Amino acid sequence: MSISGFSRDQQTDPDDINSGGRALEAVVRPYAGKIAGEPLKMSFDIQRKRFDFTFRDDPAVGAPTEIFVPDFQYPHGIRVTLSDGSFEHDRERQVLTYWHTEQTQVHRLRIEPK
Repeated sequence: MSISGFSRDQQTDPDDINSGGRALEAVVRPYAGKIAGEPLKMSFDIQRKRFDFTFRDDPAVGAPTEIFVPDFQYPHGIRVTLSDGSFEHDRERQVLTYWHTEQTQVHRLRIEPK
C-alpha cells in the first residue's frame, strides 16, 4: 500500500492546484526559501496557522529574506509581526520579502491569519 498526496478521484476542479490534494493543511505551509543568514528556528503551528522564524543575519549577504506564504493557509490575508525592519507581501507570488535592520544580528518574524 502506498500513500499519496494526490488523488485524481478526489479532484473536483482541474483548474484548482489544490483540488485532489490530500492532507494539504499539513503539507502546504509557510517556509523560509531564501535566508539572508543562518536559520535558528522555524516552526508552524497548524491549528493557529502561526509561522515563526528566527535567523542570524550574515552581513555578507546583500539580499533580503524571502518566505513562502501559501494562500491555502491564509485565504483572508496575513498579519505580520517583526522584531525589526520592514516587509512586503506579494500575494500573487505568495512571497513575503523581509528586509532586516543592522541594529541587531538576530531577527524574528511571525505570520498569522488576519
